[in-house]
Amino acid sequence: MLVSMLVAFVITPWAAYRILRGPARRDAVDSGAPAGEHAGREGFTTRLYRRVMARLVGSRLWRISFLAGTVALLLGTCALVPLGVVTVKMLPFDNKSELQVVIDMPEGTPLEKSANAALEIAALVRPESEVSDIEVHAGTAGPYNFNGLVRHYFLRRGPTVADLQVNLAGKHERAAQSHDFAKRVRPRLDEAARRLGTRIKLAEVPPGPPVLQTIVAEVYGPDREERLRLAAQVKAIFESTEGVSDVDWHIEDDQPKEILAVDEAKASR
Repeated sequence: MLVSMLVAFVITPWAAYRILRGPARRDAVDSGAPAGEHAGREGFTTRLYRRVMARLVGSRLWRISFLAGTVALLLGTCALVPLGVVTVKMLPFDNKSELQVVIDMPEGTPLEKSANAALEIAALVRPESEVSDIEVHAGTAGPYNFNGLVRHYFLRRGPTVADLQVNLAGKHERAAQSHDFAKRVRPRLDEAARRLGTRIKLAEVPPGPPVLQTIVAEVYGPDREERLRLAAQVKAIFESTEGVSDVDWHIEDDQPKEILAVDEAKASR
C-alpha cells in the first residue's frame, strides 16, 4: 500500500508532467489559445470541479466544513461495526447450490447401520423446498469437491462413514441463501445425530481457499495419555462454547476385544 501511494502521488504526476506537457502546449497553440490555458469548451463535470475546488481552496469555512464532514462520515462508518449494523468478515458466505453432510459412526458399526443412519438423516432434509435432490454415499466418499482439496474427504472409506451430497435448487429458484438454509436445518440434524449416536459435519462450499476446519486446536505432549487428557478438555470447551458446532477430534474410540477360548474336545464332538 505504501509503494502504491508513492507511485500515485509522485511517479504518476511526474510522468504525466514530463510526457503530456509538450503535446498539451502544442494543442493549445494550434487552437489559438495561450499556452498553459485550457482550450475549447469545458464540460459540466469540469465546471463543477472548478467551482467546488475554488471554494475549498479559497474559503476557510468551506475547508473546515469539508474536513469536519469527512471525519464525521469516517467515525460514523467505523461505528457501524460495534453497533452491530454490519458484520465484518474477511470472506463472507457465498450462495452455493450444494452442501455436504459428513457422517462418522462409532468404530465397529456395520455398513448397514451406517447406511440406515444416512438415509434417516437424508429424510430430514429432503422435504425442504430448497432441496433439489440428495445423493447418499455409504461406506465410501462422495464426489470430489472443493472441500476435498484440504479436508481429504475423498479418502474416506469403511463401514463407519457416509456422505450426503445435498443439491439445492438454482439461486434464482429459492429465496433462502445456502448458508441460511444450513443454519435452519443444523439443529434438526444435530438432534438426529445425538439420537443415532453418530457425529456429523455440515460442510458448506467455502467462499475462499478451503481450510481443515473453522477452528483447529493441535495438542502436543510428552505421551499419549497426557495428550488425550488435554485434548478431551479442549474438546469439552469447544462443545460448551456458544456458536461452535460440529466438534470432533481425530481419535478413534476404544473397541472391545473378545477372545474366545474354544474347547477343542467339545468342538470336535
